Amino acid sequence: MTIRCPIFQFLRGFTGTLIDCEHGVCGACTIEIDRTPARACLMLAVQADGSTLRTVQAVAPQPGRLSVLQEAFRRHHALQCGFCTPGILMSLDIFLRTTSQPSEVQIRDWLSGHLCHCTGYVPIVTAALDAAQQLRERMRIAKAVVYQDFSADAVVGSREAQARKRIAVSVKPQAGEIAFDQLCNRAAPDALPRADANAGSPRNVALPTSR
Repeated sequence: MTIRCPIFQFLRGFTGTLIDCEHGVCGACTIEIDRTPARACLMLAVQADGSTLRTVQAVAPQPGRLSVLQEAFRRHHALQCGFCTPGILMSLDIFLRTTSQPSEVQIRDWLSGHLCHCTGYVPIVTAALDAAQQLRERMRIAKAVVYQDFSADAVVGSREAQARKRIAVSVKPQAGEIAFDQLCNRAAPDALPRADANAGSPRNVALPTSR
């Protein structure tokens, strides 16, 4: 590789990165460099030294499985010859990661740097809007699951705190320490040490940390 080698030549093994105009106009060679779309025909390979680079092969979550955006493209027939598709997918993938609820105007403006001679852009925009909706729904479900888990942990934590408080105010030091995990395992009430009513005021006991 020479110092003037364009990055698209360096990426020849990644067949999804296509070259058409070689002037940065058509957008077919769009890749992602440090979370930003870039034209592979206008950048030298040495300029990407130390950067994080993604091509269209990284859009799918795993081999044999399409991403939400790719599924939307297939569902809405958003490609015909497919030559412009890799670059459009890369741009929209970056866009939808930063814009959760885009409008049609925003999507059309974002795609203004891509040329498509087949579809007329309508199914592409429709697919992008559909993908954005699907991603929002997945995020809503994920947040709901996290909230439920957090609520359950909060309830458990509250019960543990109350149990610690009850033990602290009722157990004298000479009565011995009780491991907190015994309480979590629902030890029999008779197994818990009791305060001596004739020994004076109860005092706090340092509890061992739970395992």
